[in-house]
Amino acid sequence: MTDDTLVIENSSYCATMNDSAGEEFKISIYKLDHETSWVLEMIDQSNTSFVWCDRFDTDKQAYDEAVAALTTGEAFDKTAEVVEAE
Repeated sequence: MTDDTLVIENSSYCATMNDSAGEEFKISIYKLDHETSWVLEMIDQSNTSFVWCDRFDTDKQAYDEAVAALTTGEAFDKTAEVVEAE
């Protein structure tokens, strides 16, 4: 029998930050342990999850994208889908 358990690796860059309007966002950066690219997900105060379509070569690149999006107010131009976080 094989172990098909998926292990998610969270980045040390995960954080909570405010956008330019003062709204708080949780920044989640993660990948499956057997993959090399990182996922960027941001969750707003309403528990709406925004996941970027593009994957990132490094977790630092994902973090820089999140900071740029929050700073410029263009946080969600690159999102893949919107789903309610539980």
